[in-house]
Order: sequence, then C-alpha cells, then structure tokens
Amino acid sequence: MTINTIIFDLDDTLTPDEETADAAILKTIEPVVKQYNIDPEELRQTVRKTCREIWYASPLHDYCAFIGISSWEGMWADFRGDSDCLQKLHEWAPEYRRQSWYDSLRKFNIDDEKLAVKLIDDLIYIRRRMHRMYDDVPAVLEDLKGKYKLGLLTNGAPRLQWEKINGSEVGSYFDVIVISGDIGVGKPDPKIFDITLHKLGAQANETIMVGNSLSSDIIGAKGVGIKAVWLNRYGHTRDDKVVPDWEINGMDELYTILE
Repeated sequence: MTINTIIFDLDDTLTPDEETADAAILKTIEPVVKQYNIDPEELRQTVRKTCREIWYASPLHDYCAFIGISSWEGMWADFRGDSDCLQKLHEWAPEYRRQSWYDSLRKFNIDDEKLAVKLIDDLIYIRRRMHRMYDDVPAVLEDLKGKYKLGLLTNGAPRLQWEKINGSEVGSYFDVIVISGDIGVGKPDPKIFDITLHKLGAQANETIMVGNSLSSDIIGAKGVGIKAVWLNRYGHTRDDKVVPDWEINGMDELYTILE
C-alpha cells in the first residue's frame, strides 16, 4: 500500500483536551478549596459528574453527541453558529454552567450563587489560555508537511474547534480542515470521511487516519476503506470489537508505519 494522504483527529490526538479540562477545573477551584478546606480532587470529580448529568439530561444532548460536543466543553465553549441547534445551545449554555457550578458547590454545603457565577467566568478565562499541542506533535507534522497531503478531521462546534486550532497553532500544517459542526454529521458517519477525502483529492486506499477514539476515528475510517492508526497515548484497554490496523503510543511511532 502506498500512502500519500494522512488524516488526523484533533482532540486528545494532536492537542490535549480532557486532561486540559481537568487542569483548568483544578486551577479554577483553587480559591474555593483553600477557603472551605475541600479536597481538590473530590471537588473536581463532583464538578465533572454534576455537569455531565445536567448535560445528558438536556434535550440538546442528542445533537451534541451526534456532532461530538462534550459536557466539559459545554462549560467554556463559544457555541455561536448558524444552525438552529447551535443557537439553542448558545442560549442554554449560561444556565447549564450556572447550574453545574451551583449544584456542585451545594454538594459541599456551599450555597453561594455569586460564587457559582464567578467560577463560570474564571473557568472560561483559564481554559482559553491553555491551548497547546502535545510535545511530540509539531516536529512530526513539520516533517510530514509537503511530503503527504494532510487533513484535519474533528468533531465539534465550529467556533470551539477553530479556537482550539488557532490557539494551539496546529492549523498551519494542514491542507484541509473539516469540522463536523459545519457538515451536520460527525465521525464515524461515512459522509464526513468522504467529504474530507474529496476535499483532499485523495483515495481511501492511499490514506491513513490517525486518531485516539476507537468509536469515531477507527470505526469511521475503516468503514470507508481507510487504514486506521489508533493513537493510544494513555494506555487504554482496547475493545476487542474494534480492531485498528495499527496501534501506537506516541506520534513519532507513526514513522514506522509510513516506512
């Protein structure tokens, strides 16, 4: 097989997302932890659990799951957009954030509406200053640029994903960038892979997909005939029902596959 095209996922593949969310929450709650003598990890877990429960109960959850927007992204993201669902999400987000913080604090017997509102703003400020690529990404992308057609295929709301792309400065490496919120469907739907291939002028049998998600990146790529590379940075156990063509633990291991 001759590989001339590589498609990359964004979140937790090129840029840390979930670990950055946890770091941002821990930074945000530092004053609360100090004032009320609370275990920071216990409060962090409570915030994540509480916001997830509220998120999943929302009538917008099906749309968010379809496009690929997470509960922790909902705590800080800009959801402005043209679609009706994005507009509704943008309108609902402030109340979602308020309720998530307020309910989390109440579980520690802290009944303080003003503090909940302050934490909303603090988290947004902190998280928006934490965009970065993984340390092993820039050198590899720089080396691959010009040698291969490079595509970035990411699930999420357009403004949110562009903020991550621009903030981390990863976008300059790619010939094509496709975001599910612009298309109306997300990975693993075959349509978004076909659109990405078409934009790249690429054939599936000459392309590989690199991503961290078995359920969206790997299943989606294999579903349209693209060879799939599972980037398993955190040593997760693989679901035997989803079999990638290759598994790597760091971006520099990609060279072995390309050779």
